[in-house]
Amino acid sequence: MARKAIHPSDQADKFMLRLPNGMRDRIKDAAEQNGRSMNSEIVMRLESSLDNLLDVGSFDLKFDALNPEGYERNLIQIIETYQQLVRRALEEAKKRDQK
Repeated sequence: MARKAIHPSDQADKFMLRLPNGMRDRIKDAAEQNGRSMNSEIVMRLESSLDNLLDVGSFDLKFDALNPEGYERNLIQIIETYQQLVRRALEEAKKRDQK
């Protein structure tokens, strides 16, 4: 009887996850657009969010077309967060250049 080949993914951590309605399809579409598997898309996005310097997950960035004030407030949060990220990245680059 032939032995089943062991692949690195067979030994990787596994985690069961419940997704909100429609999210699986969104992940599938994004993965196809980026030429990745769904698993790779999820891992890439998790790594990206964990590597960010700021906790942007604390912002509610859902846009409500019927609430222009909420849209403007969210857009300002995005811009301010981006400015902070750029400032921190520049500070880190200066520190590296000084070494």
